[in-house]
Amino acid sequence: MYRLLIVDDEPVILEGLVQLFEQLDEPKLDVCQAYSPGEAIELAKRTKIDIVLSDIRMPGKTGLQMIDDIVFYWPDCRIIFLTGYSEFDYIYTAFQKNVESFILKTEEDSVVIAAVRSAVGKLDSELNERMLAEQAEVRNREMNELLKAETIRAFLAGERLPHSIHDWFPTGQEREGADRSILLLVGRVIDSSSEMGYAAKLKALTVVRGLFDDLFPRWLLAESAVYDSSTLVWLVRCYPGDERFGSADGAVDWPGVAAHLRGVLEAVQNGCRDTLDLHISFAITGPAVHEEGIPDLFRQAQSFIGPSLAREPSLVVIGAHWEGAEWLGGKLISLDLQPFKQRVKQLEQALAEADEARAAALCRELLTRLKEQMLANPWTGTELYYEFALLYFAKLGDVEGEDARRVPLRLQLLTLLSVPKDWGKAEEDWLRLTSELCALQQSREYDREQKIIERVHRFVDDNIGRHLSLAQIAEAVYFNPSYLSRYYKRITGRNLFDYINGSKADAACALLENHQMKIQDIAMKLGFESASYFTTFFRKMFGRSPQEYREELQNRK
Repeated sequence: MYRLLIVDDEPVILEGLVQLFEQLDEPKLDVCQAYSPGEAIELAKRTKIDIVLSDIRMPGKTGLQMIDDIVFYWPDCRIIFLTGYSEFDYIYTAFQKNVESFILKTEEDSVVIAAVRSAVGKLDSELNERMLAEQAEVRNREMNELLKAETIRAFLAGERLPHSIHDWFPTGQEREGADRSILLLVGRVIDSSSEMGYAAKLKALTVVRGLFDDLFPRWLLAESAVYDSSTLVWLVRCYPGDERFGSADGAVDWPGVAAHLRGVLEAVQNGCRDTLDLHISFAITGPAVHEEGIPDLFRQAQSFIGPSLAREPSLVVIGAHWEGAEWLGGKLISLDLQPFKQRVKQLEQALAEADEARAAALCRELLTRLKEQMLANPWTGTELYYEFALLYFAKLGDVEGEDARRVPLRLQLLTLLSVPKDWGKAEEDWLRLTSELCALQQSREYDREQKIIERVHRFVDDNIGRHLSLAQIAEAVYFNPSYLSRYYKRITGRNLFDYINGSKADAACALLENHQMKIQDIAMKLGFESASYFTTFFRKMFGRSPQEYREELQNRK
């Protein structure tokens, strides 16, 4: 879903355009609005903008001046200008700025819709071309990545390197007085298919990096590497002095940089999902630190994008939001016994996803291997058995706070700590524990989903008098907008905007019962800029105008 920003200082025109595109069936757009260039630029600082539909003459900054700032943040953004003027100098300047279309306000709605659809088509084509180009470069990067990955892994493990990591950044770009702090960004790819081979995973990760590089802001420096078959690492630096992300003392506004990166990462996630059928979660650590602090931050970031987040593979987690967010809980389990590691990790993921059938199959397979190992080497077999049991201990303790539902499962687990003599009975007991643990996980997942939906509903209800965009709601619950839309529909079975419209409609009905309140005042109270826009909305919802509805209420009495 692309995001359309509509900018106009005339409320009637702005509301009409918002209504036009919110009701459009194809393409589906996340519509945002701004009444001034300044408001539009502030929105662009924290939210990815794909298409701008704007008046060209407005008080203060003109639309042409505003576009310079928006394109700074989102270079691929498509621009469509609406104007009541046809002077050649405006048109000439607009097309010099790579403006997509220049439309007179006297044109029909169909012309404006066609221009937006054309912009969407070009965005789709550009994305596909980018992905094809990146796939063509994959083979040339693979050999260089092997050496870099080994160096990165050693550094993140805490080993001292013979040189500074700042030497990895491109030469010739260092400025005197540059802030040498580093922001760590970690991405974890969740396979769409568990059968995906190691080579295929690495190739996909390289394509993901290429997409990130294309979208990465030009005013930042980043060095990246593939850490393992599912993890990517970026070390990000920023130059001080840029007025957009500089504080009063000349230092870098790192929280602002992180907020902007979240918009970039949303675009990367959408591109990965749409073109590669891959899902990826990101963690942006905070605050920025010097190079000696990076290994500790990396270990912290891993724990928040590990297998426990496999069910929600499109999150962008910013460091400040980690603590106290129950739906980001989870611990990584690190097993060093290489022959056992892959299957145990697969079992861990199956338990996290509450996939009982797959978890049971893996449990049986692991117990069979344990039995064979005990016969071949009792010492190693015992060590492996406790590594296997450790996974279940971790799954029963990976949520903060005490949950009464865990108590009987913990007691059951205690009876399984000794290496079994009767492997048949042990298998029955472990499978029973696996089944009950999956049921507990499903219950937790349901509770967590309901809490998120409740938070969404509460935000909508508390802000019913505002024009609500998907980006605003997503920011309130720490999701990216595109994923929130899909997540809400998966959980509730309906579109989020259906709930928003339903809430506004219910509130309107309640207010219309107060016969002393004017319809114009009701419209303003519910966030509609005009009574006519409110009337159109109400008629669409109920098949009658607000006045007709009010008269029906009076007749019933």
